[in-house]
Amino acid sequence: MSIETTWFIAATQIPDGGIRLSPKPTDAELQALATSLDIIACTSLECELRVRALRQGHYHLTGKVKASVTQACVVSLEPVAGNIEEAIDVEFWPPDQIAVAAKTDEEGEFFDPEAKDMAEPIESGKIAYGRIVFECLSAGLEPYPRKPDATLQWQQTSESAEVHPFAALAKLKPKS
Repeated sequence: MSIETTWFIAATQIPDGGIRLSPKPTDAELQALATSLDIIACTSLECELRVRALRQGHYHLTGKVKASVTQACVVSLEPVAGNIEEAIDVEFWPPDQIAVAAKTDEEGEFFDPEAKDMAEPIESGKIAYGRIVFECLSAGLEPYPRKPDATLQWQQTSESAEVHPFAALAKLKPKS
């Protein structure tokens, strides 16, 4: 069970004034999230979201995502704690309207001047906000987490000093 596939709301459940969502992940969802993100742990996740109807079956999802995560240090592989805070601002459109907005004329110009680059499809009448939360967390992860005191202890050995880029090719050269 992961938030990417289980956190959604049917478009028919969204009132005219919009709806606020504050989903609380279970321990199993936090573990599945950490596994999907390929990190050590996700210890907390808070979401404050709002979905409101726009026009022509379009919906606007806004809000904030906060998480506490533990990643592996790129130098020592020791755990590194971190916090993520990302803003969400995404529109959801019916899939057929996204396809129409993406069509271009001969000059490469978009037909729909109001088309947003970040429109997401409404899948089976559902707004999959869990996937957006997952993508925000993934984008917010530190790409190279490093402990402040982590250093790489590399020592050149006498054997590695003699090795040069073409050493393997030199062994193939016939001796005359």
